Amino acid sequence: MLSENLSRNDLSPLERGKQYKAAREMPRFRSTSLRKLADALGVKDFSGMAKALRLAELPECVLKAFASPKDIQVNWGAALHEAIAADEEGVYARAAELASASKAIDPEFIFQRLCNVTQTTASRAGRTEVVNDHQGNKIATLELPKARSRKGIVIRLEPAFGDVDGLKATLRAYCSLDRSPQNDGPLQASRRQP
Repeated sequence: MLSENLSRNDLSPLERGKQYKAAREMPRFRSTSLRKLADALGVKDFSGMAKALRLAELPECVLKAFASPKDIQVNWGAALHEAIAADEEGVYARAAELASASKAIDPEFIFQRLCNVTQTTASRAGRTEVVNDHQGNKIATLELPKARSRKGIVIRLEPAFGDVDGLKATLRAYCSLDRSPQNDGPLQASRRQP
């Protein structure tokens, strides 16, 4: 039965991880290594199995921050566990805030928010968001205009920052939160000189 469930193509990484976790808790597999469990279940991708298990070991309150189990990517488990180890109370508070949101939120943004990737401060000109990577290193600053302003978002990259794909993912996640007409202005980017 378990092998049949695992062979389904429509399982998300989290659902697959829960199946692996259930198998691991069975009496005949309790003292078995993960590698031997993978062999017994016919799992060829041992790394994928270990990552899926990490997702299944996340607290339920963190999982509920996502609208669907299919939203959670297999590679997010380790970073979420690190974030919980570093700031358990903060992660749980952010998870509760995200779970209670009334509008759909981009899963990438949820992941980044749980890992505390962005910090927001208010100013007279609008809002400034400091964007950090999952280790807390500052990578960019977003200067957001006040509502009804015709100014665009200004992005200031840190001199040592070079991960453009990571920044694009962060910006996509951020932009999915607020699609109101007053925030659809042009995007101006400038790199601070060292």
